Amino acid sequence: EGTVDAVTLRTTTIIKFSGESVTIPNGSIGTVINYSRGGHLAIVDMPISYETDIERASELMRDAALLYKSGHDNVLEEPRILGIIEFGESQMVLRMVMRVQPLTHWETVRELRKAVKEAFDKNGVVVPYPHRVIVNG
Repeated sequence: EGTVDAVTLRTTTIIKFSGESVTIPNGSIGTVINYSRGGHLAIVDMPISYETDIERASELMRDAALLYKSGHDNVLEEPRILGIIEFGESQMVLRMVMRVQPLTHWETVRELRKAVKEAFDKNGVVVPYPHRVIVNG
């Protein structure tokens, strides 16, 4: 992934997020995803414990996203909570999506994760992590 820097008859050069320049032979390119066109989805997946009230957690996610939207003009639509997308060993995962301007979805996702985590912490919603008990003997 990166920003296209140059396209020649035989190669395409992209600049990666880290600043590295990568030259790819055009014959090796199989699939291209253009992130600079159309609206993109900021997809935020947040784990919650099985004991958590799903409606309350969804409401907190939506409120955090609406607050973010009020201060950022890159957001094109209201956030949508899609619901539980995964059941894990010690958690369920809630998904929220929000349509944003091209090339802003990565930043938006990072900021929304932080805002949702802070809202969860403030309201006692536990973000679970796996617990291991090791019995020696």
